Amino acid sequence: MDVCLKPIIQTSAEPTFPLCKRESDIFLVTVKCQIKKSSESYTVTWNNDATPKGSTEEDGTQTYSAEKLIDCKRTLSSGSASPNVSCTFTNQCNQTQTQHVMVSVIYVGDKYCVGEGDWGHTKASFTAQIKCHKQAGTRKRTCSHTGTWEVEVSECVEKKLYDVLESAKISDIGLGELSLNAAIVFERFKNVTKTSTLPGYANLDTSVTVLTTMNEKLSNSSLTNQTAIDVSIKESETSLNDL
Repeated sequence: MDVCLKPIIQTSAEPTFPLCKRESDIFLVTVKCQIKKSSESYTVTWNNDATPKGSTEEDGTQTYSAEKLIDCKRTLSSGSASPNVSCTFTNQCNQTQTQHVMVSVIYVGDKYCVGEGDWGHTKASFTAQIKCHKQAGTRKRTCSHTGTWEVEVSECVEKKLYDVLESAKISDIGLGELSLNAAIVFERFKNVTKTSTLPGYANLDTSVTVLTTMNEKLSNSSLTNQTAIDVSIKESETSLNDL
């Protein structure tokens, strides 16, 4: 029996918020769809006149890119709507996963927050996002409806902890028994929480999510080694309390 995977797709656009100074301005926007590298082979297609530009590999990820021309002339049909580009991944079982990328154009006359430090120009009432450096997750900063920057919110998570959460999410899918997969997840979780410094709310929240995810999956299954699993859960909760 073939086991096929659907990817988790993360998207971005460069520039994220094209700033129109004149209605005659035209931007060539690069749209990216990134997935975690795996043994699965995907066919990637794009819509809305996007021109594919191939893919690159880095730090265990595969990034597919495409370019799209966007003009600054606001029309009655488009209004203030953002141009939409989508990437579709098709696996070997012919299953598809599609992710949409909204290119939020700052049209002439629109309110926006002026770029500041790491943060580029951002359209009013939108939230800018930056990938965390050497961590999983994103940093976020909202531009208010009046065009004023709000306080940055960090959702950066240690990569090892994030990987444990990803394993927890798929512990009842594919090869292997849930009881064995659960034991591996709990052991990895204990090792990460004991050997890594996990400061901040995002790491704590991710740790809690690991435990709640596993509890939900285990409560919906009948296991032959329930005692060992109960011990693993208790030890993991103890590790969490020590954070």
